[in-house]
Amino acid sequence: MAFTLPELKALIKLYDKKMSVGVLKNMDLEQVQNFITNKMKYKIDQEKRELRPVQRMASKPVLRLKDVPARKKPVPKTDAQKELLKKVKFLKDNDGTITMAKLKTLI
Repeated sequence: MAFTLPELKALIKLYDKKMSVGVLKNMDLEQVQNFITNKMKYKIDQEKRELRPVQRMASKPVLRLKDVPARKKPVPKTDAQKELLKKVKFLKDNDGTITMAKLKTLI
């Protein structure tokens, strides 16, 4: 199974944290793969799902996909929070300002 673009970008971010090198944004899959092989000097191992350095050095670690932290999912808002946001938006639309007195009347 081949790496996807988000997985490769996550591995590059992990590399950035360990090696402190900047990465260009808005790259497509081919550009990311070229960046990894030419600039970072890593080999993409699709089977083991990791990036291996071309030359073994103590300063160049093996980057594994399982080492990348999972993305946090946003917590859904409760009905009370949604209602409060609607009321605040309504007040803001009417006269453009929100005061603490107006907020206390909502709560």
